[in-house]
Amino acid sequence: MVLSKNTSMWIIIAVALIVIILLFVFGSGIGNNSNVQNGTNNGPGMKFTDSPDYKSSFLISSETLDGPAQNAISGFSLSRIVMADGSINITLKALNPEYNDQNYIVKPGQNLYFIEKYGGDDSPPNNEGNLVDDKAILVDKDGYIVS
Repeated sequence: MVLSKNTSMWIIIAVALIVIILLFVFGSGIGNNSNVQNGTNNGPGMKFTDSPDYKSSFLISSETLDGPAQNAISGFSLSRIVMADGSINITLKALNPEYNDQNYIVKPGQNLYFIEKYGGDDSPPNNEGNLVDDKAILVDKDGYIVS
């Protein structure tokens, strides 16, 4: 059986339309490569050292904070609770009522970095002047961003 050019073209168009409709209705999954769920990393994402935030980061999950890290979190009070499994519950309590408190669970081998892009915005006495730049990034033992 030989199909005419016209019939072949219509079959190709019909198949293409069916595929497009099925992708639209059921979703293709294209572009959905999220590796982060509930603070766990399901596969390699971005290395923290490759992130634009790396230059403005300060380690805050260590037992003690150095001077620059203390200055970076000056708009917050930091508390640490070591849990039975060795994880550390880190809470950043905002000193400015316009800002939100932040809470993180840092599992053994992970590190938590505070990002302070505009270091001069935390004017004394601990008044946070720029409410959008301060955040924390959790990094796994291999240096990949978790959350």
